[in-house]
Parts: sequence; C-alpha cells; structure tokens
Amino acid sequence: ADEAALNAGNLEWASLGRSLRVYRDAVGSAKRILAEARLGRIPSLSDAQATVAGLVDGVLQDQNLMLALTMIKGYDEYLFNHSVNVGVVCVALGQSLGLDSETIKELGLGAFLHDIGKVHWPEALYHKPRGLSEQEWGLVQRHPLDGVRIVEKMGNVSLTTLEVVQEHHLRYDRKGYPVVDPDKEPGFFGMIGQIADTYDAITTTRVYQNAAEPSRAVGRMQALAGTVFD
Repeated sequence: ADEAALNAGNLEWASLGRSLRVYRDAVGSAKRILAEARLGRIPSLSDAQATVAGLVDGVLQDQNLMLALTMIKGYDEYLFNHSVNVGVVCVALGQSLGLDSETIKELGLGAFLHDIGKVHWPEALYHKPRGLSEQEWGLVQRHPLDGVRIVEKMGNVSLTTLEVVQEHHLRYDRKGYPVVDPDKEPGFFGMIGQIADTYDAITTTRVYQNAAEPSRAVGRMQALAGTVFD
C-alpha cells in the first residue's frame, strides 16, 4: 500500500511538472510573439501553433491541473499570462463541447492571440478601466480589428481563429465592440472566446478590482446569460 501511494505521488508530481513546463513555455512564447508585434514585425505563426498544440496536449493529459494553472496571475506580465489562460480555457471549453481536434487548435490559436492588437497601447491604458479619453477609448474599441490585421499577416489562419480575435468583446446582445456588421449574429467561436476572456479577467486582481474566486466568477457570468453571454 505504501509503495502504491508512493507511485501515485510520483505520478502526480510528474504530471504537475509536465503541466508547469507547458504553461511556462506558453508564457515564453507569448512574450516572444507580442514583442515581435510590438516592434512592427510579423510574429511566427508556427511558434504560435506549436504553443497551442502544447496547450491542447496539456489539457488532454490533465485538464483540471491546466485549468488550475490559469490562476497564476503575474501583475507585471498580465498580457502574457492572460493570453495563455484564455487559450487554456478555450481549449477546455472546446473539448467539453465535443469539437474536433483541428477546430480546437484553431479556437485555441485565436484565444492565444486574441489580445495581440493591444501591443501598441500606452502602458497606462492597461491599468485604466474608466475615465478614458476619446483617443484611449478608440484604442480599446479598435484592438480586436488591429489584432485581426496582425494575425492575417502571420500566414494562412482559419476563419475560426480570426473570429475569436475579432469578436471576443462582441456581446450576445450585440452591445459590445466592434460591430462590423449590425445584421450578423455573434459567432459561435467568438462567444467562446468572450466567455474565456471574461472569466480570466474577473478572476485576476488588477489595480481597479479584487479577483473573484472561480465559482463566484462563474455565478456572476451565469447571471448575465441571455444578455452579455450566450
């Protein structure tokens, strides 16, 4: 019995170590990709795809552990952690919804790159949720479309990926942004991205908010089903 417990413990540590490596490698990839975009260069699509493939494998091997790692919140590295966290949550949601493996990778890629349009924001804007100037609000509303332009330059990406980047702030009742076509229904993959993006945002401590505990965050979001969320 002691030997069985020891073996089980060793397996748990091995699983934790593997998941941590996947997560840390993904954060490193996010740093590289966003740094390239910030310099006006075209980031590597193959790097982003390899990172998402690693996240998909990590979620397949231990979904609960990978989701637990999304509670890693680096204040000074928020954008990098957030990119990875939204990727993990979207992959887990995609698997729970029974999507095929290729679609999950495309969904995960869009999630991983969803905020790439923020790379040219002034630093202060990341920590300023209200009292925005007209110029600052314009940057906020434009970042999904700026992101699409960057991602399109990276190579041959799917419409699923682009939908997540463009629509992750487009509410179910169409009161979000950007509204490119007022007659178009919000996309299925964009709404998955919106759910994951919101969940990670409200479970993160920022200068203007305390982090919500995960079950409380889900409860708050469920109360908005039918208006903000599908």
